[in-house]
Amino acid sequence: MTVYFSAATNGFYDSSIHLGAIPADAVEITDAEHKALLAGQATGKRIVADAEGCPILVEPVVSPGQEDARRRAEILAELTALDAASTRPLRAIAVGTASAADQARLVELDAQAATLRRELAALG
Repeated sequence: MTVYFSAATNGFYDSSIHLGAIPADAVEITDAEHKALLAGQATGKRIVADAEGCPILVEPVVSPGQEDARRRAEILAELTALDAASTRPLRAIAVGTASAADQARLVELDAQAATLRRELAALG
């Protein structure tokens, strides 16, 4: 089995599967290169062709709007986690068994949540 990469289709081809359907511009790559490219893609990088048509990994181009949306989602997930962490101290306060540590933890969680809400508001 030999693996090829085609810049024209931005795709990989396996000689044992694609037989005569490998594009003319395809370049041969090693199994190790193929695995490294797929591993990089799994981390969010993009596979593109360089000037010679060989596959390389590049960082994705992210617009400011996409970055804001990503950060909004991240903040909302953090706020959800803070809400979950607040449950035990709040319950202890509600039933009158809260320790000073419970109260301090709740104040800390509230401060973290307030910081995140300000950042969320600034994102619009």
